Amino acid sequence: IRKEIQNGVLRRGTNLVQGTLAERYGVSRIPVRSALQLIEKDGLIQKVNNKGSYVVTEYNKDEISEMIELSRIIELKVVADAFASLNSFALKQLTTLNRKIQNCSINDYNQFNFDFHLTLFSYSHKKHFKRFAAELRDNRPMYMSVKDYEDVQKAYEEHKKMIESIKDRDINLFLNLYEEHVCW
Repeated sequence: IRKEIQNGVLRRGTNLVQGTLAERYGVSRIPVRSALQLIEKDGLIQKVNNKGSYVVTEYNKDEISEMIELSRIIELKVVADAFASLNSFALKQLTTLNRKIQNCSINDYNQFNFDFHLTLFSYSHKKHFKRFAAELRDNRPMYMSVKDYEDVQKAYEEHKKMIESIKDRDINLFLNLYEEHVCW
């Protein structure tokens, strides 16, 4: 359910009914209810009049801007801390993930992109910042930034430039590229 919301399959304003979802996924209502309660805590859905149904959250422009700003602040701290530890193995991981992004569908993009950024975060020593950055990224619907295949290619190209700046050990360029990347 979370992935379908993040990828835009379940669009903003879509009503989510436990019984319908249980049938769709071939499970009972109990795990669906538990899943919906967890997703509600993350803000991706909202309960409708205590009737057991939910609606996919519709964020306004100000809320989207706030989420992106918060992600930018936290992620920049994390990747700045991680930069010194980004070694040849990290570069290999990032390059492999970025190649997957280059040729992926828009539906697969969310997971590959999440893995790319999580790999960067994993080299940071800032435990709490990493956790918050990952949670913010995991709970942000991709419709906020990635709308079509051209956006996937744009992300691939930006990741490629970041990887090159890591190879060149240019932290200032890397941070500028990263900030620009997370703000669109």
